[in-house]
Amino acid sequence: MYSGLVLFLIPVSIYILLFIYETYLSFKKALRKDHKRNYVEATWEMTHTLLIISLILLFVFYSRSLNELSSAIFAPIFIAGTLLLIRGILYTYIFYVVKKTYSKYLDWLFFFTHLFTLVFLSIVTFKVIQFVINSHPIANTNFLPYFIPGEILTLALILGPMYFIYRIKE
Repeated sequence: MYSGLVLFLIPVSIYILLFIYETYLSFKKALRKDHKRNYVEATWEMTHTLLIISLILLFVFYSRSLNELSSAIFAPIFIAGTLLLIRGILYTYIFYVVKKTYSKYLDWLFFFTHLFTLVFLSIVTFKVIQFVINSHPIANTNFLPYFIPGEILTLALILGPMYFIYRIKE
């Protein structure tokens, strides 16, 4: 039961920590006049890969309790997904569409989508923990021998390059 929770919490916790850093960078970006600096574009895809891996692990391990789990996390995960969509649109517009001038309000909106996404993804994580502790769902551990080395390899392949990207860019 708890093995699935642990394997979910490892990548989602790393994602949240990196997302906190991206939120900080988006705040710094909103304070500056140069709209192309102080945001690490190269890590965006890698951090979201961690989020996707987390959700896949969660849904595979608790596939037998998916109806109850989805009911427990529906509202905050729907809001977080909507905010990530808005953030993605703003990201594309700010970094790839606009060439000369744009409103600094977009930078602030970009920052606030980070901030509120962080809040709602944290709520989702706490609701998952609460669900597992209170409901005691039966975990599907058939694939556990594959997921453990797979998660270690995946984390190494994601975090290794990210370390160098952050170190070089900042």
